[in-house]
Amino acid sequence: MLKAAAHEASRRCLAAMAAGVAAIVVAGCAGVQPSASDEQIVAERAKQRWDAVIAGDMKKAYGYISPAGRSIVSYEGYAGTFRRGFHQGARVTEVRCQGREVCDVTLEIEYMFSGQRVKTPLFEKWVRQDSDWWYLYQQ
Repeated sequence: MLKAAAHEASRRCLAAMAAGVAAIVVAGCAGVQPSASDEQIVAERAKQRWDAVIAGDMKKAYGYISPAGRSIVSYEGYAGTFRRGFHQGARVTEVRCQGREVCDVTLEIEYMFSGQRVKTPLFEKWVRQDSDWWYLYQQ
């Protein structure tokens, strides 16, 4: 009888430990997300920058310029290159990264011309600096 009780207690202890380990594994796996590729990150950042331009939030758009680019163009100089309300839409159509430091982005930009909405391709370069991706401003 004592032997059976000890065996039952051991079995319950092992079952409880197994349940605890399973709960930890499930909780740990739930928090694991596959990391985004460089192409996905750059596409998202390019879209966010153009969303800011279209919304007229030039301070936010300026924040996507690489630190080196911001050292050569002031916020006022950058903001002055855009006409408010001119750009109507932007869509990232392709991102191609060469290695882990530079990506070429192709966008389709919509704007108003002679009272009609026009779409045209636009090409941008994005660079990695200090583990972040930045728009490479070119004058």
